[in-house]
Amino acid sequence: MFKKNMEIVVFLFPQLNFSAPKEEAYFKMLSPADLQVERKKETKSRVKEKEKKTRLSLLLTKSGSHENVNPDTKKTTKSACVTPEEALKWSDSFEELLNQKDGMETFTKFLKTEFSEENIEFWLACEDYKKTKSTSKLASKAKQIYAVYIESEAPKEINIDFSTKTTIKQNILNPTRSCFDSAQSKVYSLMKKDCYPRFLHSDIYLNLTKTKPPTGNMFRRRSRSCVFNDRGEAETELAIWLCCFFPRDPLEEVSLWSESVDKLLECKSGQIAFREFLKTEYSEENILFWLACEEYKKIKSTPKMISTANKIYTEFVQVEAPKQINIDCGTRENITKNISQPNINSFDNAQKMIYGLLARDCYPRFLKSEIYQSLLRRSQEKLNQEEILFWSQSLEKLLDSKYGMAMFRAFLKSEFSDENIEFWLTCEDYKKIKSSSRMTSKAKKIYEQYIQAEAPKEINLDFHTKDTIIQNLQVPTTSCFNAAQKRVYNLMENNSYPRFLQSEIYKELWAISQGKGKYLKS
Repeated sequence: MFKKNMEIVVFLFPQLNFSAPKEEAYFKMLSPADLQVERKKETKSRVKEKEKKTRLSLLLTKSGSHENVNPDTKKTTKSACVTPEEALKWSDSFEELLNQKDGMETFTKFLKTEFSEENIEFWLACEDYKKTKSTSKLASKAKQIYAVYIESEAPKEINIDFSTKTTIKQNILNPTRSCFDSAQSKVYSLMKKDCYPRFLHSDIYLNLTKTKPPTGNMFRRRSRSCVFNDRGEAETELAIWLCCFFPRDPLEEVSLWSESVDKLLECKSGQIAFREFLKTEYSEENILFWLACEEYKKIKSTPKMISTANKIYTEFVQVEAPKQINIDCGTRENITKNISQPNINSFDNAQKMIYGLLARDCYPRFLKSEIYQSLLRRSQEKLNQEEILFWSQSLEKLLDSKYGMAMFRAFLKSEFSDENIEFWLTCEDYKKIKSSSRMTSKAKKIYEQYIQAEAPKEINLDFHTKDTIIQNLQVPTTSCFNAAQKRVYNLMENNSYPRFLQSEIYKELWAISQGKGKYLKS
């Protein structure tokens, strides 16, 4: 374990800003002498970053094709003139909403409240792009769209898979009007199946229609094993229901669910909690399909496999299925083509896509949801004062505790910096490896996962340390990543750990251990 003496510093905790970029510090450690200088530097840096992003995002608005979705556009007052009758028509279909100018503007306003307006802006940019006739203008616009929405770290980067990004990168070398079709289709499906249902239940829409949330056939009927009238009720009722349903305490491993989506899904009570959360987001079909595929792969009998495959196809895969999942046309067509002669791998590609969606999109939101937080609070009531106080003595003692580690990981996830603890833990496991061949394989995986440029969980290291690791990988040893691990540990010890001790998570744990938690029920 690496240690470093803690210095006495001034901690400044500004109000959390969810729209801030990931790289922006959530707090500053300043000495009195440095306070004035640092404040000036920070202001200058933010102004530069804002100007850079503004220049890029404005590239696409020069033609005046979609000013209505420019974040810098002044707020329109037209929505106040929309009649309830007109607004109600928007619930007929997503297409109807986009066909109406006021509907488009209101939907964009809603997406801005969710910090996902890049989806509608990209879709509109693609619609405008496909109308371009000039070859030279087509090439110019293609590059602009790529720079603003597609490339890694783009100012308005959309969430698409690596394969689609690579295809687009190749397409823009010789751009055609169908250059962005695949990405546009994915973004459209995301808005239709995910954002649109939430829009119809939002205050923005309901205030226009002056009605309650849409009911009836607008959404799939919920076949719930336990029904919650609202999220407030879900906070407490799910925990009680889980305790009644399971013979042993189902809340014992709640804190471990934050480690990974796999930990969540391998736990029966975790599956139930996750499913209840997805119901509140009207995307329950994803977990149901994934679970159905898991059961399907256990089938040995050929007749039963054929029967089950057809049920899964009818329920989740075919167009207009009652619980249709969001997969690309190629995958859907491939399943349709082979459904008459199914095998154990028939749904593998589709299941992998849905798993990716659950892991990247739904799981992080679940960890921040009231459903998970309420379960977490109830499980934490069992922790005693001594153990929680023990965590505050040092980062080392925090990481030595199973629950302390779980809480710290959950905190880092909330700050989008969980790659640090994951890298540190991976290095700890790596140093235990005895086999030379296994060490070589593991070292390569660690490098690809955390070290190399654009790695999926790239940690923040200087060039010299990265270069040293590359050289070490030629003949890997147990000390291959020591320098990087030490840097990451010091970062957590001096940066993340003090913030954790000041966080609401830790403060509430301490209050609960004293019987004073604000969430404790009398």
